Amino acid sequence: DDAPAAADGLPRSNSWYVANTDWTEAESDTDLRQRQRQLRGRKREIESRIRLMRNMEGRSAENVGVIVSTEGMELAPTSRALYAENVRNVCIIFTDIVGFSKISLELSPIKVMNMLQDLFNRFDNLCDVHGVMKLETIGDAYLCATNLLEDDDGDEDVVRDAAIRALGMAKDMICEARNVIIPYHDKSGRSFDDCTLQIRVGIHVGDITCGVLGQ
Repeated sequence: DDAPAAADGLPRSNSWYVANTDWTEAESDTDLRQRQRQLRGRKREIESRIRLMRNMEGRSAENVGVIVSTEGMELAPTSRALYAENVRNVCIIFTDIVGFSKISLELSPIKVMNMLQDLFNRFDNLCDVHGVMKLETIGDAYLCATNLLEDDDGDEDVVRDAAIRALGMAKDMICEARNVIIPYHDKSGRSFDDCTLQIRVGIHVGDITCGVLGQ
């Protein structure tokens, strides 16, 4: 269902389920490759910060300029996040499978894992198509985002592009899920090819604080 509208005609919440939307033409291959290069560069920058903080953990002020490799060393627990920052205008896409609890009760664990692998592999490919960053999977849930590690500088066109890519990703995730067969079998061992997955997809747009925790 659509979110209730406020007086200005906009949804009261900046979280909503994907509904009927006018889809725009996908960005060009050149733009997508450029965006993927930017994401890879941003990831490398964050990884460098994490390595630096790990190397500096527990060192005295006069020795902070001496960076040693911690590869193969057990890092001491720290109360500070290895990496954290505030990010504006992030589009987070989250999905789960309709009736997953019932499905998992009727299938063997191996069949459930193979089914999820089929689904998530399709989603991973869609991330490459739409320039979306995969965050994580939790059980049957899949989380990904746009405009998370991208430099938008508050540019409305960039934010709009991130939202359009998120909507395109959500639309294609729904379509791909319908191609994943639930491996039901009757008593004779015959499979039912007409039973396919259905998913719920939600999108949240707003400011977030993200980071890397643990060792």
